[in-house]
Amino acid sequence: MSENETVEEKKGGKGKLIVIALVVVLVGGGAGFFFLKPAPADAEVAAEPEPAVGVEGEIVDVGTMTVNLADDDVSRYARVGLALLIPPETDGVAVAGKVSLIRDAALTIIMSYSTEDLLTEKGLEDLRERLTEKAFELYGDAVVSVLLTELTVQ
Repeated sequence: MSENETVEEKKGGKGKLIVIALVVVLVGGGAGFFFLKPAPADAEVAAEPEPAVGVEGEIVDVGTMTVNLADDDVSRYARVGLALLIPPETDGVAVAGKVSLIRDAALTIIMSYSTEDLLTEKGLEDLRERLTEKAFELYGDAVVSVLLTELTVQ
């Protein structure tokens, strides 16, 4: 009798091992699918900026930059996305070829702001105005305004 019990125990042991292995594989496969599946199309963050209502022209993306801010107490920075609104008659390719000019100027201008300045509506409007004035200096009539497409302060 003890031989039969030993044989049954061995069979039960193998069955349990197979069931456990199958569960591990299924759970691992499900977790892998959940974590590795591509993000839905709705999650796209970097959409092209929309110009203000009633403003015609083309948008030239300047890109996103990370800039240290003028806070004295602690080191803070801002991640800022910029775009240029250009008139319909202006060659967007010519302006796009010179975006380094406005990026350089924007770094200098944004570095003069503190976190407190950038977190107020008045501060943001002042930043837009200063950037637009600089764009007029650099590009002349080829630019209508500078748009802030992204702003994160940390």
